[in-house]
Amino acid sequence: MEQQTIQALNEVLKGEQMAIQSYSQFIREVKNPEIKETFKEIQNDHNRHMEKISQRILDLGGRPSYGTGLAGLMADAKHGIESMKERKDHEIVREAFEGEDKGVTAVEKLSQGKLDDESMKLIHSLMDTDHQHIKTLEKLIQKKELQ
Repeated sequence: MEQQTIQALNEVLKGEQMAIQSYSQFIREVKNPEIKETFKEIQNDHNRHMEKISQRILDLGGRPSYGTGLAGLMADAKHGIESMKERKDHEIVREAFEGEDKGVTAVEKLSQGKLDDESMKLIHSLMDTDHQHIKTLEKLIQKKELQ
């Protein structure tokens, strides 16, 4: 079970790293200071998640795997193409929302039956934060669409 847990946690860790990279791009691209600050706060949460997951992997006797792999390279390429055109802030917020939503879905699917109890508690606490991110981004989308 430990090896399976370590592998699953490393996959979650990869997703956190992809989120951090995505928010770096969003922060550079967005113009509205309120949105920029919100993105920085969300990115900081993902950094904390990465640290907690890494520590849990170490506690289990594993090695955290850093790097985003092929999926990260594809996401970077997509962001590069997207940033070549002028996008409105609400489009960037929507992309962030979609990324958070996909990330939550992937982690929920990935963690089913593959984690020990303590790791599952950790993931649930991190997912609570991610669900808050989704709500925050939904509010920003609604606010920007009304303007």
